[in-house]
Amino acid sequence: MPEAEAALLRELYAGAEVILEYGSGGSTALAAGMPGKSVFSVESDRDWAQMMRGWLAGNPPAMGTEVDIVWSDIGETKDWGHPVDESEWRRWPRYPLEVWELPEFRHPDVVLVDGRFREGCALAALFLAERPLTLLFDDYARRQHYTPGRGIPWPPRNDRASRPVRDHPAAGAAQAAAADHATDDAALNAA
Repeated sequence: MPEAEAALLRELYAGAEVILEYGSGGSTALAAGMPGKSVFSVESDRDWAQMMRGWLAGNPPAMGTEVDIVWSDIGETKDWGHPVDESEWRRWPRYPLEVWELPEFRHPDVVLVDGRFREGCALAALFLAERPLTLLFDDYARRQHYTPGRGIPWPPRNDRASRPVRDHPAAGAAQAAAADHATDDAALNAA
C-alpha cells in the first residue's frame, strides 16, 4: 500500500473503535497493533484465514484489542480468495452479509473494502449501517474493475487509490441495488 494510503488508513483506524475489513492482511496487522480496537476481518480463503489466525496467535493484538478473522464459506477458492467457478454462487452473498449477523458483531466506525465482492460489501455496509460510518475502497483509482457502484451515485474518482466515503447519500440506493451487486466482482474475476 502506498504511504499516502497507509497514512490515511492509520489515521482512520486510530479514530475508530470498531473496524470491519473485507479482506485481511497488512491492514489487519495494523489494526491489531492499535490499543482498544474491535476488529472483524472477513476472508473467503480458508487457508489464508487460518494463516492470519496463526499470525495473530504469534503476534498478540495490542492491549484491549480483539481481532476476529471471519471465514466466509463461499465454496472452493483459488488465488486471492476468488471462487474457482460459479457452482457455489448461492453462497457468495454470505461474504458481505454474514459478519453483520454474528452475535458478537458491533456496528463499525470504519469499513475497509479490500477483498472479494467489493460492490456487494460496500452496499451491505451502506444498507446495514444504523449510523454514519467511513467506507474505504482499496485500489479505487488503480484498478478500473474495482470501481464501485455502476449506476449508483458514488463520489467521483480522485487521485487517491483508497477512497473514503462518509455518510454517503447512496445509502438509500443501496437497498434497491444490494442483491443485484452482491456477486458482481466474482462474476468478473471468475472468468
